[in-house]
Amino acid sequence: LVAGDSRSPIADVHEDGAMLFAKIRAEVWPLLTADQQQKVATLQTRMRERGDESLKNLDEFLRGTN
Repeated sequence: LVAGDSRSPIADVHEDGAMLFAKIRAEVWPLLTADQQQKVATLQTRMRERGDESLKNLDEFLRGTN
């Protein structure tokens, strides 16, 4: 950490990864067919829903409400 910088090195790596993912997606997306784009969108939705469900389960576990 740099004096006065509250960001952690992990936050920097996470940001770099997000930026790289966005760059790759921007370059690859136009190359995909409409069917492939739909499949990617469906997969992203399923992953988001799974993540939401996992977070809900973790929250319930930590609260002791499961």
